[in-house]
Amino acid sequence: MRRLILAGAALGILGLTARPIQAFAAEARPWLCRDKPVFSADKPMVYELTGHGPWRLFLMQYQEGAAHDGFDIISTRDAAGSTSAHLAAGRYFAVALHRGASGHWVCPGRAERRDTHAAGVVADICFGQEEGSSCAVTLTVRQVDSAPPDAGGVTH
Repeated sequence: MRRLILAGAALGILGLTARPIQAFAAEARPWLCRDKPVFSADKPMVYELTGHGPWRLFLMQYQEGAAHDGFDIISTRDAAGSTSAHLAAGRYFAVALHRGASGHWVCPGRAERRDTHAAGVVADICFGQEEGSSCAVTLTVRQVDSAPPDAGGVTH
């Protein structure tokens, strides 16, 4: 009888813990992606984001001791269409995730900086599903001479 009660309690605990794990399974975790292109500037920046499909851009900063292995997500943006925003001076990591058929967020198969020698361009990054595929999302970051009035961080 004691074994039956212990087995029932163990199954109950497993049942309780399985639900939160499933609920968080579709949560985006960009800090786990292998390729996290980095860009930085000591002046304010502006970025242009262009994409198509079910992609979302995550901008992160690394801070020792912060959650998620030190990566703090400071901004997220849907990458469908085209948008731009200002960034304060600093060092950023960028990851574009796409939503898979199962509803889970998937790391890009391709995340690479493209060589751009245009004046003022800090980074030109291409994200795609596979090596050799076209860019599903592009992120172009440029330095600007001055920050907008309230640019303590990311502004939209």
